[in-house]
Amino acid sequence: MNKIFTSILALACASMAYADGFHFIYDGKEIKTDTSIEVGYVMQVPAISLVAWEPSLEIVSSSDTQITLEGTCDDESLAPSFQDCTENCVPAPFKTTYTLDANTPKHLGIHRSATKLTDDTKDLVGVLTAYENGNPSNKIVLTINFSNRSAEEVGGVDNVAVNGEFVRLEGGNSLSYSVNGKEHLEVYSILGTRLVDRAISGHGSVDLNGLGRGVYIYRAGRISGKIVVK
Repeated sequence: MNKIFTSILALACASMAYADGFHFIYDGKEIKTDTSIEVGYVMQVPAISLVAWEPSLEIVSSSDTQITLEGTCDDESLAPSFQDCTENCVPAPFKTTYTLDANTPKHLGIHRSATKLTDDTKDLVGVLTAYENGNPSNKIVLTINFSNRSAEEVGGVDNVAVNGEFVRLEGGNSLSYSVNGKEHLEVYSILGTRLVDRAISGHGSVDLNGLGRGVYIYRAGRISGKIVVK
């Protein structure tokens, strides 16, 4: 009996610890604290080499909570272009607070604003810190290197899923899928606007010809990732 009680108590404690957790999701993968990522640019207006950097970044918590995001940039001349545009564009150094619903990912509009790419365009390194309101010691620190390589060069734009299920880009403008059971395949803009919501099951594909060129986030059940539509 004591062993059973001890096991139940251990599980309860584990659940309580998990309930306080939150994390970033970048390209469909969980990001832990003190991680660095590289974000390549996405071409916006090829004729004048105007580009933007838009990482597919989300934040999710296992319980209802409020999270504060702080963004800083060591290069003061570049700080205004490191922005949180999740709701209203706020340049670094910024400090914004968001309410999270349990287990519901929130798309973050963290990006480097568009600029003309030249040989002397500087890389921008921004530091994003997220912490729970009232519990600043529970935090995640993410370093983002907005490099002058393209998103395709940086890679990680086409995730393949687990357990035999997958969603992958085919031919630059179609998502093929294989899922067990019934799911909803959703495609979002980099700022979190849902553009596609399709009920799917088994094997098939979804045409993306209605979307313009750019980077998008997809989700089908537990499968998520980033794609580049050409």
